[in-house]
Amino acid sequence: MSQMSMYDNLESFSMANQQGKKNEVKTQDEADPNVEHYRKRNVLLLIFGLLGLCIFLTLLFLLVGLLKISGMYMEMKELQGNLWMELAQFKGNVSEEVERSHSNITSELSNMKIKVSEEVERSHSNITSELSNMKIKAGCTCHQCPPNWYQFNQGCYYFSTRKGSWQFATQQCSLKNSHLLVINSILEQNFIKVAANPSMYWIGLSDVAIEGNWQWVDGTNFRSSPTFWADGEPNNMQNGEDCAHIDDKGRWNDNKCSSSYSWICEKKAA
Repeated sequence: MSQMSMYDNLESFSMANQQGKKNEVKTQDEADPNVEHYRKRNVLLLIFGLLGLCIFLTLLFLLVGLLKISGMYMEMKELQGNLWMELAQFKGNVSEEVERSHSNITSELSNMKIKVSEEVERSHSNITSELSNMKIKAGCTCHQCPPNWYQFNQGCYYFSTRKGSWQFATQQCSLKNSHLLVINSILEQNFIKVAANPSMYWIGLSDVAIEGNWQWVDGTNFRSSPTFWADGEPNNMQNGEDCAHIDDKGRWNDNKCSSSYSWICEKKAA
C-alpha cells in the first residue's frame, strides 16, 4: 500500500469517527426529550427567584422607610407637646409678671399719694409758720385767726377737707361766720396759689344770676379787681358752667355749680 493510500484511509477513519460521535449525541438527545423542558424550567425558576428577591428587598425598604417615618412622626408629636408646655409656662410667667407689675404700680401710687399728702401738710405748716413770722416781724399782734385758719395780711382763710357743690360750700362758710374766698389782689392770688396747690377749691365767684355777669359773694366789684382765669376760661361749656374754682395750678376756671370740690372760706382777722 502506498503512502497516499494510508493518508486517505486515516482521513476517512477520522471523518467516520466524528460522524459516529455526532450520531451518538443526536441519538442521546432524541433518547431524552425532557432535557430542554428542564432547562427552560430552571431558567424560569431563576427569573422568578430573582423577581421574588427584588420584591422582598422592595418591601424591606418600604418597611424600613415606614419605621423611620413613624419615628419622625412620634418625634414631631413629642416636640409639639413640649412646645405647648413651654407656651403654657410662658403665658403663666407673663401673667405673673403682669400681676407683679400691677401690684408694684398700685403700691407706688399709694406711696405717692401718701407723700403728696404729707408734702401738702408740710407746705401748709410752712406757710403758717412763715406768716406768723411775718406778722411778728411786722409787729402786728392785734389780729388773730381761729384754730385751723391761715392768716394773710388782715384776713383769715379756711381750707376745707370736705367736698361739695358751690351752694353747699357757700352755706358752710356762712356757718363759720365767713364767706367763700374773694380775691382782691395779686398778693392774695399768689398766697392762695401756693397754699391751695395741688388741690382745687371753690371761690366766691359766679354768674348764676346773669350769664357773663360775674359777681363776688361779698359785693366786691368784679370789673375793678384783677382776674386770673386759665387760658380760654371762662368758656361756659355746654351752657352750664356758672361757678368759679381754683384749678390744680392755682388758676381760675368755671364749672358746673353742682360739681364737687373743696372750698376756701375767708373772713377778717379778729
